[in-house]
Amino acid sequence: MEQSFTEPYEGKYRLIVLFGPDDHDSRLTSQIDLLMAEEQALQERDVYIFVVAGPGAVKALGDGASGARLDPDSMRERFDVPADAFRIVIIGKDGTVKKTSDDPLAVSDIKALIDSMPMGAEEKRQRKGD
Repeated sequence: MEQSFTEPYEGKYRLIVLFGPDDHDSRLTSQIDLLMAEEQALQERDVYIFVVAGPGAVKALGDGASGARLDPDSMRERFDVPADAFRIVIIGKDGTVKKTSDDPLAVSDIKALIDSMPMGAEEKRQRKGD
């Protein structure tokens, strides 16, 4: 059985997968800019970001993640994203999809979603030193 692309990250990392028709899609570039502005907060929440734009290779943003072995077509198929669509997919540490949106999301909403998850709530308490 083929390994899910999320499997190597499960239990350790949350994933944000961004899909766009190409690298110049305004929704895609806007979402990337929003995420990169809050990169430290997302790293503290163990988030890796992958970008699937057009037919090219999957790109990983930030430290530690690699999109080198990921196939953009199979990722679009797995998340049912048409080639001409923008979508953001948020995947929890358990490997399940927690949220999808066809519009860019505010990073504050993404952080709130993560912090509301059971593992996220525990991690938030640890970050605060409680």
